[in-house]
Amino acid sequence: GLKELVNEAHRKGIAVILDVVYNHTGPEGSVLNQYGPYFTSKYKTPWGAAGNFDDAWSFGMRQYCVQNVAMWLDEFHIDGLRVDAVHAIFDTSAKHIAREMKEAAEVIEKKNGRKKLLLAEIDLNNPVYINPAEQGGYGWDGQWIDEFHHAIHAVLTNETNGYYSDFGGMEHIERGFRDTYVYSGQYSTHRKKEFGVPVQNPYSQFVVFAQNHDQVGNRMLGERLTVQLSPEALKLAAAAVLLSPYIPLLFMGEEYGEKHPFCFFCDHSLSELKENIQQSRKEEFSYFGWQSDPPDPFADDTFTGCRLSWNRDADPRAATLFRFYQHLISLRKTHPSLQRRDRASMTVYPVQGTSVLAFERSGESGSLLVVLNFDKGQQSFSSPAFNGKKILDTSAAEWDGPGESTVADLRSCQDIMLPPLSALVFEK
Repeated sequence: GLKELVNEAHRKGIAVILDVVYNHTGPEGSVLNQYGPYFTSKYKTPWGAAGNFDDAWSFGMRQYCVQNVAMWLDEFHIDGLRVDAVHAIFDTSAKHIAREMKEAAEVIEKKNGRKKLLLAEIDLNNPVYINPAEQGGYGWDGQWIDEFHHAIHAVLTNETNGYYSDFGGMEHIERGFRDTYVYSGQYSTHRKKEFGVPVQNPYSQFVVFAQNHDQVGNRMLGERLTVQLSPEALKLAAAAVLLSPYIPLLFMGEEYGEKHPFCFFCDHSLSELKENIQQSRKEEFSYFGWQSDPPDPFADDTFTGCRLSWNRDADPRAATLFRFYQHLISLRKTHPSLQRRDRASMTVYPVQGTSVLAFERSGESGSLLVVLNFDKGQQSFSSPAFNGKKILDTSAAEWDGPGESTVADLRSCQDIMLPPLSALVFEK
């Protein structure tokens, strides 16, 4: 059935990326440890025993994962793998298991004549997974950037507890756009240490988002941004993601403003395991300062309440938001100034004590100036050396905005007023 689904997606021009987990197995039902030394006590993960990638008798586990990569990419025609929490795959071998996985993918690429992607979810601001092998890297195609999400989320929601304690200022959004890693060697309050290194890889190797399954599902009530933010702020977040030079990821239902939550839910039979999960959830949320009990992850209502409503046709606001996402995607795919992904293709202008971020995207013939106002009130903006015509204003009536209040044409060094929580695009 999965093979048929993938083939049908390909017939419609849709690539399929599969989320895979090699850093641990589930807490119930896994019997790998009964067949051999697939796990090691040498390391620990937050989810249980660590995979044995470099301890005695590690060959079996290494081959198990490499052949699993090959199975998905070859037999199932999957176009790429998003590998979960690679920072919890511990390997001090001369050849890292990640490099072996990439070599397996390259063999299948050559065999089938189709590109096969490996994408790392990594909680370390380190480009080693995506650096080429000749530079000591593992040669993967991309990695997720949680910090881009954290920076935007903290400013728009004013949440600065838990791991958001490292964020909340416009300088974090500025660094997220310009430097990719918000922390590239600075001191991290949350981690209580200096964190990260500078990165110069092309923007095309980084996946960014305003919401995803982790960031929504890790919340106690599974609230989406739709129930946290105003419609104007939702459009602003969408513009920040889709007009950036990074690879955008959208969370299911985000494109029309789905309001149903996405809570953590699961199904286990062992009573002790259930109690441990329920208790650990309570402890996790106390870290964020949330005092009430989270929804029971084993209750049927928790699961059914997370199903999508698909209300984009019944709700006029949802229909408009969906159309807005379509417009941004079309602009991203067709405008010449938004096609480049190299570091020289974007200039990020300093925030300079305001809640406004401006960046210029340059193409082979012209450029666009994107201006984002993260303030809930009007903000003054002094244009850089840029003359352009306005081609997008999220405050416009066509996007259910409060009405445009900004000039149609922008002149160099001109002072203009920006509507609250707005995104504007000017074309040179």
